[in-house]
Amino acid sequence: MLATPGIVIVRILHEVDGEACAEVVVGDGPGAFTCVFSGVLELPSGCLRVGDAGGERTESVTLAPGVYSAAVLVDEVEHPELVVLVLNRR
Repeated sequence: MLATPGIVIVRILHEVDGEACAEVVVGDGPGAFTCVFSGVLELPSGCLRVGDAGGERTESVTLAPGVYSAAVLVDEVEHPELVVLVLNRR
């Protein structure tokens, strides 16, 4: 896990962990998941890019510009199949 004010990187090794899906949620996240990161994410442009490490698959999400509380939740800590980025505007 790596985090700076404008970047959160969740490392998933597909060769070891298998395929994983990522979701972005504004508001309440799923309750039965484990939080592996909690911090602050600054989005001055409001543009959030979510993608794989190789840049082969990316999606952009447009949010209100600003500072967000951010949490990364996973369905399983060792080999997650679903990673959820939960954002709440501060």
